[in-house]
Parts: sequence; C-alpha cells; structure tokens
Amino acid sequence: MLALTLAAIGSYAKMSLPMVSYIKCIDIWAIACLLFVAAALTECVVVDYLTNNWNVVPNKNARNISPKRQAGDNAEQYPLSMNEKVRNSFEETILQQLLEKLEALNMDTNNSLPTKKSKLALRIKRLSRVLFPVLFLIFNILFWSVYL
Repeated sequence: MLALTLAAIGSYAKMSLPMVSYIKCIDIWAIACLLFVAAALTECVVVDYLTNNWNVVPNKNARNISPKRQAGDNAEQYPLSMNEKVRNSFEETILQQLLEKLEALNMDTNNSLPTKKSKLALRIKRLSRVLFPVLFLIFNILFWSVYL
C-alpha cells in the first residue's frame, strides 16, 4: 500500500514538472523510497520464513469440491450441503493447523533452546531496526545537501 502511495505521489509530481530527457531529483527520491520499502518487505519475509516452521498439510477433502454449475443444470444435481461439508472440513483443518503451530510455539519458548534459524532471524530483525532508519537518514542528508 505504501509503495502504491509513493508511486502515485511520484506520478502526480511528474505531471506538474516539465518533460526533460534527464533524470530529475523527484525520480531519485521516488526510486530510493521504493527501494527502502522493498528492502523492508524483503526483511519481513526473510525473518518470517526463518522463525516459522512452514509444514503445509495438504487438504484431503480438496478433491470433494463439486464442479461449478452450468446454466442448464438442475439444483438437485449439486446440493449445497456438499459445499458446506467441504467448507466446514477446510475450516477444521485450518483450525487444527493453527492449534498445532501454537502448541509448537509454546513448546519452543518454554522447553527448548533457540535454533540457528531463529537466532539468525533475531539478528536480522535487530540489525534492520537500526540499519534501515540510519541508512534512510544518511540518504536524506546526502540527498538534500546535494539538491538544495
């Protein structure tokens, strides 16, 4: 959402400026802001991947979904109760997976030592908390000192 906002602001600012063949400072500003946003999102994904155990259990009931109704089909041929059964089964499967993850998290925090991945994720998180604001501050100081 923030990237879309930055892109909209950048395009609005470009409309009010004259067309030139070289890069403008607003272009540099917009590209840098988008790169910082992309880096922050990448950091979040990496940390999430390192901290979570992504064991995906396939849904055994996924094959039981009835085909879509065609224009001339009878309503009795595809009862709605079948869709409700599949949806309820799917919800139960999701709830079971969430409960297993919560139990695993409770066991990890109480009984076991942190793994290498979780230590790395914690280091990345701590480093990015300091590094992103400092780099953005340095970028601002350099940017505004050059273009003002």
